[in-house]
Amino acid sequence: MTKTKKSKNRIPPKLLEALLEHSDGQELFGNDGFFHHLKQGLVEGILEGEMEHHIGYEKHDKSLKQAANRRNGYSKNASHQVMIH
Repeated sequence: MTKTKKSKNRIPPKLLEALLEHSDGQELFGNDGFFHHLKQGLVEGILEGEMEHHIGYEKHDKSLKQAANRRNGYSKNASHQVMIH
């Protein structure tokens, strides 16, 4: 029984070809391009998951919360500034 090599490239080649065929560099890599939005969505999703894990419930969850740690957006956040002269 022989082992087949697993490809390190996890993106199917046909998908890559389609992206390159129907897009230019600016559409893919520009400031408002596909990869910018992909990265932004991934980071926001990861941070939201971290927050749910830390606080213990999902955003907009209406069930009774056991923890005092809340994410309602209505509490005033105290900011203490230190003046250095």
